[in-house]
Amino acid sequence: MIRSTQLQSKQTHCQHHSPQVPPNNSPPAYAPSAGPQSFNGFGAAQHGNALCDLSQGWQQFAGSSNPSQTRVAVIDDFNTAHGGQVASALQQNGADTLNFNIGQSGTSRSASIATSLQDIARRLDSGEKIDAVNLSQQDFAGDQNSQAIQQAISYIQSRHGVPVVVAAGNGGPNRVNRLASGASLVAANASRGSDVLDPNSSVGNIAQSADTSSIASALVAARAGQLRSQGLDLNSIVSNLQNQARFQGGALD
Repeated sequence: MIRSTQLQSKQTHCQHHSPQVPPNNSPPAYAPSAGPQSFNGFGAAQHGNALCDLSQGWQQFAGSSNPSQTRVAVIDDFNTAHGGQVASALQQNGADTLNFNIGQSGTSRSASIATSLQDIARRLDSGEKIDAVNLSQQDFAGDQNSQAIQQAISYIQSRHGVPVVVAAGNGGPNRVNRLASGASLVAANASRGSDVLDPNSSVGNIAQSADTSSIASALVAARAGQLRSQGLDLNSIVSNLQNQARFQGGALD
């Protein structure tokens, strides 16, 4: 059964628990040098069926996922239909989703993305199973949070070998999604069996048959997560998917 776990950035009231302590042979916890917020330690504690981040108030509302199933972290706006559509595309392709809601009012979208990526990095440090990260969002201008986003993407991929998949965006072929800088896979949407991109799609490094680049990214993330759960390293995941796309006429089907 596919399970979806939702995290929200609103403050929650959690009974006090001591933070989880990593084993002595674990890599150091993620501690970004720049960004909207810094993180100390692992900051996660069990609270019944929930997982509360004591420093940031993230709350996991569902139980733990099937440990043998591909698990993809989804950073999206779950206050609108967009987040649900992206998560549904992943779930329909065999992935369990860990959902990070960046749709909270009164917060910067890019700051919420950076915070979510930093939280994912810290969860990976503590040994939590995450096989891929999907970000079906676009930002063609960039802002003060761009560096923090890029640092977290780089850390997740270089330290843990977890592919970060970002939508190319729907700004047309001459625009670059700044959120995708450094991501191992940038998904553009194309027609089935063709490398001709949709006229609205921006350029990526892999094409996927889909109506939008947001869904294209989700479908690529599902495949990437499956390959990582099978033990492939990051470079092998990227080359495997790009070769599949070429074999299928230019775009993954």
